[in-house]
Amino acid sequence: MINQIFKLPFTRKLKLNESVDRNKISEEIKQISSDIERLEESNQSLNSMVNDLQFKISKNKKESERLFKKAEEQKNILLDLRTTENSILNEINFLEEEKKSFEEKYNIFLEGLDKNILKLDKSSKEIDFIKGETGLLIEKMSSLEEKVPEKNYDVENINDTIFGTVKSLKDIYGKMLNLEKKVKINYYKQKKQIEG
Repeated sequence: MINQIFKLPFTRKLKLNESVDRNKISEEIKQISSDIERLEESNQSLNSMVNDLQFKISKNKKESERLFKKAEEQKNILLDLRTTENSILNEINFLEEEKKSFEEKYNIFLEGLDKNILKLDKSSKEIDFIKGETGLLIEKMSSLEEKVPEKNYDVENINDTIFGTVKSLKDIYGKMLNLEKKVKINYYKQKKQIEG
């Protein structure tokens, strides 16, 4: 259509010395009118093309704006996801450190518990030994009292020995109670630290 505009035939100009021919003038006027009509049609077509292009440009602009807005939204979502990911990674690192600390405390607690159990076992054996010794001394004292009641000296020695043994037994029993108390306090303290 645009090519047609530039290829329109133009009427020739009359020279001054040419004679005027009414028929030729009429034909040229018709030709000019026809050229004008074709120019107007071309102009309308161009206007239509321009309007179509403007519509397409406007449509593409709106689509571009929509896509840009969507891209910004996706970018913001991605930033939020990265922030959340970093937060989760920090939380995981914190929990790993807590787990490590918990394991260390738990191992220390177990080590202390093992030592306390060994101490209790040792104290228990000592108590059993003293009980056995006390029983033997009581039997010996009873036997001596039955056989030789007049030998007060031996009886006094035996009584002193029994008294010393009972005192030792009470001391060990007190130590055992003390140890048991410490074990319980240590146990509940460690348990509270582990659970808390």
